[in-house]
Amino acid sequence: SEGDDPRRDLTPEGSSCSGQEVHSKLGSHQFGATMLPTMLASDSNTDHWLNWFWQQMPPQQLSPFAKGVDATYYFIYYVCVFFFVLIMVAMTYFCIRYRRRHPGETVDKNAPTHSSFLEAAWSIIPSILVVPMFYWGFTDFMDMRSMPDGAYNIGVTGQKWNWTFSYGNGKGIVGGKLENADWHDKKSIIKDLPMLHVPVKTDIVLTMNSKDVLHSFYIPVFRAKQDVVPGRYTKMWFRAEEPGQYDIFCTEYCGDKHSEMLAQLVVEPQEDFDKYYEKITNLKELYPDPVKRGEYIYNTRGCTQCHTIDGNPKANGGPSFLGAWGTEVEFEDGTKAKMDENYIRESIVNPQAKIRKGFGKIMSVGLLSKEEEFEGIIAYIRDLNEKNKK
Repeated sequence: SEGDDPRRDLTPEGSSCSGQEVHSKLGSHQFGATMLPTMLASDSNTDHWLNWFWQQMPPQQLSPFAKGVDATYYFIYYVCVFFFVLIMVAMTYFCIRYRRRHPGETVDKNAPTHSSFLEAAWSIIPSILVVPMFYWGFTDFMDMRSMPDGAYNIGVTGQKWNWTFSYGNGKGIVGGKLENADWHDKKSIIKDLPMLHVPVKTDIVLTMNSKDVLHSFYIPVFRAKQDVVPGRYTKMWFRAEEPGQYDIFCTEYCGDKHSEMLAQLVVEPQEDFDKYYEKITNLKELYPDPVKRGEYIYNTRGCTQCHTIDGNPKANGGPSFLGAWGTEVEFEDGTKAKMDENYIRESIVNPQAKIRKGFGKIMSVGLLSKEEEFEGIIAYIRDLNEKNKK
């Protein structure tokens, strides 16, 4: 039932920013590519299309450096527009004014071939314009890259094709999944997205890493973007000025489901954030039933990207969990083992130790680390086997 769905947002009751809520500030960026054909298909959707278009021009400015970024961008943009128009108009005029009017016409020997004034002008004027571009760009960059003291730190892990957020040095880990989404229904998509909760008007530092390939973490309304690189940690910071729910994208192509690597940023009052943190930091208390806990882990820790629960393995993925418990599995080296508690634990802790025959080395290291997490996923896989027998 919906009430038992472990993928439901963990926002505490009474919060001003429910995970199920499509906040009035929620942009439409991630739905643009898929919603556009539908909106254009009906004349009745013209207003909807226009509203979507203007929402992109540009996103709101909700961070300390958003205005500086936009100011620098528009200064460069309008300088380019001015010189583009100037050059096109001059070129068109010269083409018409000095065109060859008949085959016998020759070049005027008295026509100028050099102008020191023009050469100085097209060297000095661009130099003057480039100086403020560099200065504003450099100062904005330094503001973005200088992490504030006393900021609240949240860990971010990118993995094909999902974001996971870690609070309190790993005490609370949340994520999400996006499987078989109805791209015409925003609410159904947002319900299953990973939710990054932060308190309003608080400096937030994100310490990020990737478990597989290069990703890029981007929050448009904050103009905050940073590559997430495997094998190293990168950081970015922001301060949310207004409560609301905002888009998060991966902006580095990372595979066939790159466009589905989405998340939502939930900015809420400090008291609501404290309640949320209290909930997520006690997974065993949140899900006393190990099976429900395992189902939550399966849906939020990236398991769904490679493993199914319907008995049909994904292409280029891992084996299905359905009916797997207690069976004898064969490895690439020809050895065999029974799928039990020890096998599952080893497959998570050291996934490259034994590679299942017919499946590649795709499992990431360190997806789970706590005893209650191992207990939950083992109970969930065992329960799938029991249900499969009925």
